[in-house]
Amino acid sequence: MPNRLRLKITGVDELRHAITRYGAALVSEAGDAVAAAVEDTIREARAAVPVVTGELQRSIRGTVRTDGYAITGRVRAGAEYAHVVEFGSERATAKPYLMAAAIANRRELNARLRANVIANAPEGLGTPRITGEGPSTPQAGID
Repeated sequence: MPNRLRLKITGVDELRHAITRYGAALVSEAGDAVAAAVEDTIREARAAVPVVTGELQRSIRGTVRTDGYAITGRVRAGAEYAHVVEFGSERATAKPYLMAAAIANRRELNARLRANVIANAPEGLGTPRITGEGPSTPQAGID
């Protein structure tokens, strides 16, 4: 007679629903954390930017976009000469205002995201282990 093993697994549907709720809670609260970081970065960059006419200061704006589970916060300065002030040139000394503000807010954002992951973990699954902090510096680029 062959060996038989009967195995009954219960709670799979409940687990599936808990994971779905967990993902929704993470996205919602992470979106709030990213939005707060974007606003803080805008405020700090506007306070730090050298003001001559105010055009550069007024051009600093931010957006938050959610696409499924991906949340993207973006702060940029739209003035034509924004990059010259931030990075400098052969004739102008750099006066960083945007990257410095983004870097200053990175640790707080990472802390809020970590707390969000732990606070929303479904009961009975244990405490999530979180490693790493994401990029060491915010992404810089010119559109």
